[in-house]
Amino acid sequence: MLVSASVVAGLLVAGAGYGVGSQFASKDDSGSSSRTIAAPLSAAKANNGVASLPGQDGPVTKAPTLDPTLMANEPAAAVNRAVSPAVVQIETSTGLGTGFIYDGQGYILTAAHVVAASDGRGNFSTGFDKDVAVQLADGMKVAGTVLGIDMNNDVAVVKIAPIKDMPVVSLALGEKIEVGTTAIAIGSPFGLDQTVTQGIVSAINRPVPSPNNNLVNMIQTDAAINSGNSGGPLVNRHGKVIGINTQIRTDSGDNSGVGFAVPIDLAYDVAQSLVAGEPIKLGYLGVRGEDPAFGTTGAMVVRVEAGSPAQNGGLQVGDVVTQVNSNPVRSFEQLASVIRATKPGGKLELVVTRNGTTVKLTVVVGEAATR
Repeated sequence: MLVSASVVAGLLVAGAGYGVGSQFASKDDSGSSSRTIAAPLSAAKANNGVASLPGQDGPVTKAPTLDPTLMANEPAAAVNRAVSPAVVQIETSTGLGTGFIYDGQGYILTAAHVVAASDGRGNFSTGFDKDVAVQLADGMKVAGTVLGIDMNNDVAVVKIAPIKDMPVVSLALGEKIEVGTTAIAIGSPFGLDQTVTQGIVSAINRPVPSPNNNLVNMIQTDAAINSGNSGGPLVNRHGKVIGINTQIRTDSGDNSGVGFAVPIDLAYDVAQSLVAGEPIKLGYLGVRGEDPAFGTTGAMVVRVEAGSPAQNGGLQVGDVVTQVNSNPVRSFEQLASVIRATKPGGKLELVVTRNGTTVKLTVVVGEAATR
């Protein structure tokens, strides 16, 4: 089963299956899967080649300076020394989780289910408490304000007042993640703040359902992640954050070496929309599909909706999508995750097998209906 990696009312949050099943029993009846209380801001400005908003310093994308002696002998210790000052513990009325400061003006990234309203039995809604307590790395507690949450991608932003010499993590924005590379998780498992665990990136683009069953292509890791790690950073050996730790796959309720993190590019993009008070829009293509017959990888199209972006782009029933944007497609779930993560109006370059021949198509993604 899948469980969240946050402490909620002292209990682990049990799930109901891996893949297409739901790991959270959502009680959402608000008609929307994302909420924001932030006021709209003006247009973004360029900072380090990445969009930032007024009131922000912008993301740090340069790797931190790591102690060379530690790097030579204990690289995980060097990474922890550089990153952990920006890792915080977030306390709500129902439990606690982890977060990390990603902007010098006090913006914190965390998992949406850490701050979402919960009944203590694993049922989350899109509601949230505006005010939370944030414990900094040195133990000092400060007031935090939840600017917004997105349950579709399990991302939330908390704001604290900036302090002198605010520690900030470095984000690995736009960087390719390689399977087998070092992965270090920092967080508060079982409330034990500033806990560090090390493993590797076990897989990338793993389709995993978010709290409301939206499929997200996540990073898989065997770095130990447990209840309370949710919202904390997954960091590479260069000290740059590659993802937000959010869930584990387990049959016992404890870590079994299969954890998942929301990729940092997706998380940062969602965070900027939340801070700006903008809705989080999901992509839509208008196809239904399944995995091909045994021995074949890809995504087989079994239905194309009339007038949909899929039909307009030339997709047909029986097509097997083998690549999207030059990346291999192994399953329909993986393709669905890519579609949902693509902003409406964005283009997907598809390679499909049709009646034994290879066809290249360009489809323009539409907007999924709010649910």
